Amino acid sequence: MSGEATKNTLVMPQALSIRSISAAHSLLLQGLENTDTLIVEVPDDADADLSFVQLIEACRKSAAQDNKTITLKDAADGQVLQTLRRGGFLSRMDDASRRFWLHGKDL
Repeated sequence: MSGEATKNTLVMPQALSIRSISAAHSLLLQGLENTDTLIVEVPDDADADLSFVQLIEACRKSAAQDNKTITLKDAADGQVLQTLRRGGFLSRMDDASRRFWLHGKDL
């Protein structure tokens, strides 16, 4: 079930676009309330757009300021990877972002 969380893992819903980004934001904030390290699981068939990438980037920075960490369970794939590519994120990705989004892989 989407939005489900185990101790440190948050399973995101399939809809991760501008229409549903407020709900995704709430889920991330709730997930970070109870842990210092949150693992985010994005469904393989996620309907993700640039708003999701921006939300994750903002949450990563905010979490870091609170000495917390957000990681992806799996490297970006599918529509998330396509969105990173279309948004130009892959061409100017620093090492920390490459480790986060791609788990260090080169494309």
